[in-house]
Amino acid sequence: MLGKRFIQKGRRALRKAVILLFAAAYICSYPVPREVYQLGLASEAEVKFYAANLPQQLPCGSVVYNGINYEVTSSLKEAGKLRERLEVTYQTVVFEGGADYVIRFLRPVIVEKQQVTGGTLYTGYCGMIAGRQITYKGRPVNVQIFEKGGKVHIGSPTIFGSF
Repeated sequence: MLGKRFIQKGRRALRKAVILLFAAAYICSYPVPREVYQLGLASEAEVKFYAANLPQQLPCGSVVYNGINYEVTSSLKEAGKLRERLEVTYQTVVFEGGADYVIRFLRPVIVEKQQVTGGTLYTGYCGMIAGRQITYKGRPVNVQIFEKGGKVHIGSPTIFGSF
């Protein structure tokens, strides 16, 4: 009699431990938010970082002052080295492709879709993207996706600069 109770309690404990293990595995495998250039949307892309200040030396990239802040442009492969040295306020990734692919990959909540300068601009929120967000039409926004002429521009929290 005592042995059966002990075995039943042991099975319950084992069942609870297995459920807890699966829950922990699910939480650990959940995607961690990343910056736009780290998402792996394209193998080759142009990355633009926008910063108010520049360090003394940059490891790579070209710099243009646009009157508001510095636009530092590099390839996707060099972006990691560059990002370590900058305090970025905005970032944009440009590559050949379509917005449909990006939207399927990121699954953002689209706040607005507009036709702008011959292309389509999507404004929304995506939990996969780390960094700051702004409020647009009373809703949080941290990504803009612009498609025109076979190129896609993805900006966070918005696209800064020109299309």
